[in-house]
Amino acid sequence: MSRGHTPTIAVVNQKGGVGKTFIADELAFWCERHGVAYAFIDLDGQGSGLHGTSDEGGDDAAEVAIVDTPGAITDQLRVALTEADAVVVPVRPSVDDVGPTERTLGIVEEVAPDVVGVLAVNGRTRFLETREFEPDVERWAARGWNVFRLPQSVLVPRARRRGESVVAFAPRSKAAEAVEELCGAVVGEVTGHGADEA
Repeated sequence: MSRGHTPTIAVVNQKGGVGKTFIADELAFWCERHGVAYAFIDLDGQGSGLHGTSDEGGDDAAEVAIVDTPGAITDQLRVALTEADAVVVPVRPSVDDVGPTERTLGIVEEVAPDVVGVLAVNGRTRFLETREFEPDVERWAARGWNVFRLPQSVLVPRARRRGESVVAFAPRSKAAEAVEELCGAVVGEVTGHGADEA
């Protein structure tokens, strides 16, 4: 990493409603819990995040930047990808999400071929739709995408309504364990901070 470069994690998918803001917020919460200084950049603009864009002055001390992106492929998104060290692509386990996610992964692979790529299957269940989606996940994993599976849980919207991380809201839940693992792995990959270091 070059001097002056802040390691950057971009959370992207051209499809809306897949949990981009949820994942971006959870990455920020992970940093807070583990004492990692971060900058949060909200390119989405919907105002649904629990974290807003950091003040410019505070970004100088950031050890990592977290970028929440809109559900569209824009020039701004392409620029964010060229600056990213890791890209997290949340996806719902639905056949309806395959096409938009495939296009998103293709753009990431084209624009930022050396980036750490993470696929976060968000809202995984035991039901048929998830099972039908698994061959696509395995195909993406074979292309080099690191796959994390986050279970469907009513705890996630409850925690968000309270303005909390699901890890703080229900620390012993499967959802909290999966979120902690995902965020620790992604932040650790770009900063060297592991979940066990803090």
